[in-house]
Amino acid sequence: VEASITNQRYGGYYYIGTATADIEVVDNLDPTDISLSSQDFSLDIGQEKTISATLTPDDARTEITWSSSDNSVVTVDEGVVKAIGRGNAFVEATTSNGLSAKCYVTVLGDEDYHNVCIDGLYYDLDRKKNTAAIVHENPDQNNSYISGAVAIPEKVQFYGVDYTVTKIDVGAFFNCEITSVKLPETIKVIEFWAFSQTLLEEIELPQGLIEIGKEAFRLTNLESIIIGPNVAKIGEGAFANCRNLKAVYVDEGNPHYVIYNSCLYNAAKTKLYYVPIGQSEVDFPEGLETIGANALEFNKAVTSVKFPETLIDIDNHAFYGCVSIEKLSFPNSLLEIGSYAFDGCDNLEEINFGSKLKIIGKSAFFTWNKNLKVVRISALNPPTA
Repeated sequence: VEASITNQRYGGYYYIGTATADIEVVDNLDPTDISLSSQDFSLDIGQEKTISATLTPDDARTEITWSSSDNSVVTVDEGVVKAIGRGNAFVEATTSNGLSAKCYVTVLGDEDYHNVCIDGLYYDLDRKKNTAAIVHENPDQNNSYISGAVAIPEKVQFYGVDYTVTKIDVGAFFNCEITSVKLPETIKVIEFWAFSQTLLEEIELPQGLIEIGKEAFRLTNLESIIIGPNVAKIGEGAFANCRNLKAVYVDEGNPHYVIYNSCLYNAAKTKLYYVPIGQSEVDFPEGLETIGANALEFNKAVTSVKFPETLIDIDNHAFYGCVSIEKLSFPNSLLEIGSYAFDGCDNLEEINFGSKLKIIGKSAFFTWNKNLKVVRISALNPPTA
């Protein structure tokens, strides 16, 4: 290429010159391939993710058009993918010469994190804490397909994200035919009815366990159990009607619970939680204020009980089905007897109520026995039902 250059200088002189330059003309280099930085991924509704396109060869030149197969699920703008609603969609990048690459996107809503089946067990997943709770597949049905020995993992993965298993949720294994369970050390909570009405014979509670829910092990075949050092809460009737449970142990480092005369109490021994099956006589400590719900339920070996003068409450079902007890003498300190507390004590012959008793719960002494001969009430104001 040749060009003329004219330049004017002050003083009336003119300069005229030429210049040359070599210019290389290159044809447009179209891409031969296109790929995306992600092949598939998931987003929660409202989340965004940026993906990029790579061309082959590296110096290829083209315009890229982005599109979504369903804008009600995801939208895309210059590679920025935004989740709009639950479902699945393809995000596609297309070159001007017709090449294209797709990425599969799953958009998840709140309901997608509940009752998630992973390796045969069902979980509720907490996206904020990245924790998981084992749940019952269907609260209206039995998980009878779960049987034998069960091993629960420390972590589960869902769409590439790890969740730590920290809880056995309400009724998770209710009425299952499981015989043993291996719990990971990550479990912190065992909820209400978690293992109730199972064939469970063996379980080792993790050291980090904090809470055992109400009736968590009701009607199981456990023969013994060890409560770890960090358990701070045991719900009412946690071991109710465990007809083979002859021994409960508490770690010496636990500040909240203690074993006294083979029975489970709170550390201050003001509340009784459980009396092992087969114990015929129960020596309650002075200072005891409450006999907890289901504490001696169906303990047919108990023949006699002597209540301390500090006792205030006997909770629901506390002595339900204790058929070997023949005589009850309540202390004057007792204020309330819960519903069904002595229901099924069919061989009772004599009951002596204290002077301060105020409340007798529903069917507290409901029984079909014909042996009851003596009932004495020394209260000035008869208790109410």
